[in-house]
Formats: sequence, structure tokens, C-alpha cells
Amino acid sequence: MAILRTCILALMPQSWRASAEAATREWRVICPNCGSTNTLWDLGGLRWKATGSKVWPRRCGACGKIGVHTLTRG
Repeated sequence: MAILRTCILALMPQSWRASAEAATREWRVICPNCGSTNTLWDLGGLRWKATGSKVWPRRCGACGKIGVHTLTRG
């Protein structure tokens, strides 16, 4: 996913790029099994000008279990 993010950001003007990175760093991915959190940016994601919550099925890097992780802003 980081490769796609890099390609998208390369096509954006510098001011948009900085705004998109700052907005993506605000999103937290929370594991339902162990409660560990990561920023979406650290996981290779990109979420810019988005609202609301989202769920994301993935394997947790901390506990190794597969679950539906919650993406929340803040």
C-alpha cells in the first residue's frame, strides 16, 4: 500500500502533499484483540479529507491475530 501512496503523492502539488500527510497521521488504527494502535501513515495508508469511521480487516502487527480494525480520527 505504501507504493500506491507514494505514486499518488508524487502527482500532487507540494501543498496538497503536506496536507494529505498531516491528515493521514491523525488517523489511528485500533486492534480489537489487543487494543494496540498505529497511525495509518505508519501502516502505509493515505486518508485525506475523509470523515467518519471505517473498519479495516487486517492482521495486527502486535498480537498477530486477524481482526476488523477500527480507523478513527484523533
